[in-house]
Amino acid sequence: MRELAHFSAVPLGHFFLDNPPPVTVPIPDFSDKSLKSTPAKNLRETILLNQRRQEWNFVGAPELKFCGKHPVL
Repeated sequence: MRELAHFSAVPLGHFFLDNPPPVTVPIPDFSDKSLKSTPAKNLRETILLNQRRQEWNFVGAPELKFCGKHPVL
C-alpha cells in the first residue's frame, strides 16, 4: 500500500478515509475555461513544490529593509 501511495502521490492516510478530503490550491486555475473545482494534479504539485522552495529560501534569511518600502503602481 505504501508503494501505491508513493506512486500516486497520495498520503497513505487518505486511503483509510471514508471520503477523500477536498483538494484546493491557494491560487485560481485559469488554465481551463471550464473553471472546474478540482485542479489538475500537475498544477497542484507545481504550486506546492514552488511554495516549499519559497519557504526554504526565506528560512533564516535576513530581513531586507527595502522590500515593501516603495509602492508598486
